[in-house]
Amino acid sequence: MSTKIRVAFFINTQVLSWKRPLYCALNANIAMLNGKVHIPNTQGSRPKTFEIDCLIDDEAYEIKWRDATTDGDHITKEHTRTKQIKSVGYIPIRIMFYYPNRSQAIKIQQTLETIYKGVDGKYFYGDKAWGYIEAKTGINLLKLLEDIARQNNKD
Repeated sequence: MSTKIRVAFFINTQVLSWKRPLYCALNANIAMLNGKVHIPNTQGSRPKTFEIDCLIDDEAYEIKWRDATTDGDHITKEHTRTKQIKSVGYIPIRIMFYYPNRSQAIKIQQTLETIYKGVDGKYFYGDKAWGYIEAKTGINLLKLLEDIARQNNKD
């Protein structure tokens, strides 16, 4: 990566044994993302605010490695969240790198995809999520993480 990084994604996770936050360059004209954005919930009373993992111009990203959701409350909250994001003028975009394999979790993800598309948002998962990041940034994030994992395994 170039030392002149235009940063947008802040992925704070423990992936492939790499325990530091991962910054990925995005092809966006913004400075370093200094934290998450919160918007008030005017659609309902709970929660009081919604967090946007990454906001670039009018694109509000929800970034997940995987989603272990198991109940309808999550669907309701996510539906309210996407409507609120749309109502303040942002495009909700969900990026989930690993799709679940349990049938109930798959049904929930299919519902969430419908919710995002219903508010003119975008929903990417699995190979499409990795591809979206590469198309948007020019960086093959999956390869980068695999290289880091291989390097850590040598140590």
